[in-house]
Amino acid sequence: MSGYKRRKISGRIIEKLKKYLPSYEKNIDYYDILLDKRPIAIENAKMAIGLHENNGIDLTSVESNPSTHVHKIVEEIVRITKIQAKAHKEKMGFVL
Repeated sequence: MSGYKRRKISGRIIEKLKKYLPSYEKNIDYYDILLDKRPIAIENAKMAIGLHENNGIDLTSVESNPSTHVHKIVEEIVRITKIQAKAHKEKMGFVL
């Protein structure tokens, strides 16, 4: 993909983002702003996959768009983070 095409697509994506995050700017950390939306995003992703599966759509095909399995990665990161936080608290003697 050419640099021109990439910038054009990037511009469209940013326009769409600004509909939901009007103050969106590149290189700003949005983690705290979006954190409370994570559970519903995960549920929406699972629902989209479920709909495709119920309709017999191959999840690796173009017909399964829009759906990804990114939520599985996010869930695993959350799970590991909780385990690490618990281990750290135990190590520090903070477990009740």
